[in-house]
Amino acid sequence: MDVDIRAYKREDVESLLLKGHDLLGWAIRLGCVVLDRNDYWKNLCESWRDRLVLPTLEEIKTRIAKSEKLYLDLRKIGDEDAAKEQLLTKLTHIARAKLVKAGVFPASRPELESQLKRIGENEIARQLASALEERKKSGERSY
Repeated sequence: MDVDIRAYKREDVESLLLKGHDLLGWAIRLGCVVLDRNDYWKNLCESWRDRLVLPTLEEIKTRIAKSEKLYLDLRKIGDEDAAKEQLLTKLTHIARAKLVKAGVFPASRPELESQLKRIGENEIARQLASALEERKKSGERSY
C-alpha cells in the first residue's frame, strides 16, 4: 500500500483550500485519519467537505508540461521504466484536467477511468487504464 505523508502549517491550510489545493482537497474527500488531535481534522473536513474548490486548470497544465518533459528526457536516456511511470503521471494529470474542465472533482487514480467515461472522455480513459495495467504487470514481473 502506498502512503503519502505531507505536512502543512495549520495557518496555511484554509488559504490553500481556497485556492483549490488538490492534495488537501483529496485528503478531505478521500483521506483516512490516522491521528486527530483536538478534532482538528474532523472539524476541518466538516467545514470544507461540501465547499471544496476544484484544482485550477492552470496548475494542472503546468504539471502536464512538467511530466511530458520528464517523460521525454527519461526516454532519451533509455530509462524505460521511469519513462513509463512519467507517462502514467502525465495521463493522470490530463485526466484530472478533463474532469476539472467538466466541473467534476477528480477522485483517486483508480477511479479516474470511470469518471472519465461518465463525461464521455473514453480515449483518455482507455489510455489511463492501459498505463495502469502496464504498471501492474511490471510490478508483478519485478518480484
